[in-house]
Amino acid sequence: MLDVHPPHQAAHTWKDFLIHVGTICVGLLIAIGLEQTVELLHRRHQVAETRKALDIERRINRNRFAATTEQFERFIPVMQRNLAVFVALRQHSGSAVSLPPLDWNSLSFGMQDVAWQTAKQNNVLESMPVAEARGDAALYARIESLNADADAEHAAFSEARLFAIVDPDPSHLSVQQLDHQIELTARVIQASTIVAVDQSNLHREFPDFSPAPTPQQVFAIRHQTASPEWFAYAKQTVARVYSFDKAQTTEHSSSQ
Repeated sequence: MLDVHPPHQAAHTWKDFLIHVGTICVGLLIAIGLEQTVELLHRRHQVAETRKALDIERRINRNRFAATTEQFERFIPVMQRNLAVFVALRQHSGSAVSLPPLDWNSLSFGMQDVAWQTAKQNNVLESMPVAEARGDAALYARIESLNADADAEHAAFSEARLFAIVDPDPSHLSVQQLDHQIELTARVIQASTIVAVDQSNLHREFPDFSPAPTPQQVFAIRHQTASPEWFAYAKQTVARVYSFDKAQTTEHSSSQ
């Protein structure tokens, strides 16, 4: 708050009047300058604290990213084995078949975005360089997509193992129930590959998030075929697109 006091004595001449007005103007300019300086220092402090928080959150998310890849590589063979059990029971309905037990154990690691959401709410991004803010925004857009698809995977997984609450022995399922379990388990595997694709895309744009599932792994799980030429073409095209995006952002930032 700027507190301006009137002069204690009346101005008797134009000279006195101009001196009083000049004094008031100088005082106002000094007060405004001090206020702007304090605001600038406060903003710089906010940016520094935000960068520190984002760096910590990034390191946490990189660790969770690696754990998610590890879980993917363990989880897919387990779900494929569960699927094979349901398929075998369906093919040998009514016959005694020796099959491995089902495994419905899983781990999930959600990626964090608290520091990012706080930065947006406090409007700190407006005080950061454009390229830096856009880079962080692109990263957290990838993280948001990854988290959403991971939630969908968890929902599919929970539905697929729901039957075991009533009776954990899959050999007691009817033909119709086995058909349903085959579909549900396949959906779990499909949902898991979608998360893997999210990870692969995030890693491609932000290589410090590693290791990530490869497109070849996803194609193999889905029994999806593609030639080496296609993979080479896809890699080159994606690299060209991301390179152009980065160049545009850098050019816009340097021109400001």
